Amino acid sequence: MVNQHNDMMRLLCSGTNIKFKDTHDKLKEKQLPKIAVSDTVNLKKRHKICVKGFDVPEPLGTFAELKASHPKILKSVLQKISDNEITAPTPIQMQCIPLLMDKRCILSCAPTGSGKTLCFILPVLSHIKKSEKGSFRALVLSPTRELAKQTYGEFKKFGGSRKFSYHFLSKASANSDILTKDCGNKDVLIATPMHLLRMLKEDRIDLSKLQFCILDEADRLFDSQFKDDVTQILEFIDLVKVTVGLFSATLANGIDEWCFSNLDNFVQVYIGTVNGANSNIRQSLKFVGTEESKLYTLKILIQGGFQPPMLVFTQTKDRAKQVFEELKLINSKADVIHSELSQLKREEVMDNFRSGKTWILICTDLMGRGIDFKNVNCVVNFDLPQTKVDYIHRIGRSGRAGKEGKAITFFTEQDKERLPSIINVLKNSGCELPGWLTNMKGIARRDYKKATKKPVKRNDISTVPRYDKEKAKKRKAIIADSKAKKKTKLDTADK
Repeated sequence: MVNQHNDMMRLLCSGTNIKFKDTHDKLKEKQLPKIAVSDTVNLKKRHKICVKGFDVPEPLGTFAELKASHPKILKSVLQKISDNEITAPTPIQMQCIPLLMDKRCILSCAPTGSGKTLCFILPVLSHIKKSEKGSFRALVLSPTRELAKQTYGEFKKFGGSRKFSYHFLSKASANSDILTKDCGNKDVLIATPMHLLRMLKEDRIDLSKLQFCILDEADRLFDSQFKDDVTQILEFIDLVKVTVGLFSATLANGIDEWCFSNLDNFVQVYIGTVNGANSNIRQSLKFVGTEESKLYTLKILIQGGFQPPMLVFTQTKDRAKQVFEELKLINSKADVIHSELSQLKREEVMDNFRSGKTWILICTDLMGRGIDFKNVNCVVNFDLPQTKVDYIHRIGRSGRAGKEGKAITFFTEQDKERLPSIINVLKNSGCELPGWLTNMKGIARRDYKKATKKPVKRNDISTVPRYDKEKAKKRKAIIADSKAKKKTKLDTADK
């Protein structure tokens, strides 16, 4: 039938200027996939790559295959990847980079430390090609300033600081004219929702030529704290013309429903178990009885010998400060980070932890999302996380980039309502648990939601006797009163 069709078309085209190519010629011109179907299936199965969508490009197992199939990819970025000793793409990169190179909208979920940032850096810079003035052409939204600053650094590392113009939207830059429409080259903008929304409302920033919109830690951006701001920001963007990429280690807060409602023909990419922990992390649960026993157990863990660096997560910043005051008595290389510190001090604390000057860093969930600390050997959940999503992100600060990590979680009688969901995470990860934990029954969904919204009331952390505390408090009050009186006398004398 194909040959008869070709003969008929040649007859109709004879005596005219129309050039005819038969079906066989078209098949010859069309490039066949470089990877055989069986190899693709094995690749997906081996790396636990699950894809949902239409006309999805096959995953590519090497950067060489990626370069051959997508000539637009910048050689300079590939060279930077090689210089950083990244020899092969991770599973999420195998599938998401080809999709974003084809400008397909994606919703991707992969374990912590799996290289999601590079998934969008390489396609974004390859499509931008060169620096230009006017509108930003790529936007990366992050839930925290720390994560946004880290992403800014990754763009500079892989893209180079000369070829492109990267801008990190901080409080200072939001209040200046450096990012306004008529000021300098603008290629990539990395921002948190609050400052960006204010500048968009004041018409001080241009997104008219935007090509890529990346939502990093997307499920966090769609929770109650950020959802209104993010929704308003997206109203300034033409989602029909822009390639949208949503990345996270967990899916929650109706993020998939938003994609179905707002993105046309988007692709879902999942690596491993959705809302599952990183398989490189050895997880354990430790029953400590009471709140007072937690500090004693942590001290034994530290004094018994541990391999730094270690992250210790607490429920609140006040508890983080209290744990720090106790630990600095036994380990001078402990430090604390929380929202009350100045931005300069927070950056100093993080730099010290990354460089090895600090061995133990006490923190809150401020550090639980996306922050990439290299070679964190152990994560201790001093207080049980509110939800399993928080748990997955906390322990995900360890076991990154294919390295092994360790996570120890303390729990007491007060945590029994939220414990079953975290036990399920350990079960799905193949962790060994004692029978009394594996047989623990869960609670009703309605009760679980209430438990996750209402933090457990916990006692203060201190080994100082109450008498000494009251004495110190009175002494501080006396000193403060004395300073106030001296100031009053000086002010009177000046008059």
